[in-house]
Amino acid sequence: MVLITYDLKSEHTRVKKALMAKGWKEKIYDAQNRVCNLPNTSLWKDSNNATAAREEVESVVSQPTLERLICVVFSSWAGITGKAFDV
Repeated sequence: MVLITYDLKSEHTRVKKALMAKGWKEKIYDAQNRVCNLPNTSLWKDSNNATAAREEVESVVSQPTLERLICVVFSSWAGITGKAFDV
């Protein structure tokens, strides 16, 4: 799985909706099938290629609107479930 987290100067709603249309998800489930709502500018996708993830984000938004971005491959996680955001 690939996790992305990013900072934008603007276009937050448009970017998140565009990424979600490409299969990125804002919720992840643990081993007990409990939902964890990711922070507002974090998404994940079932993939194992961080470079492809970066390129996909850059196809939706570019600098200078995209201020920060990191894409990491991960296989396990622990977190606090939090409340869902309205896109």
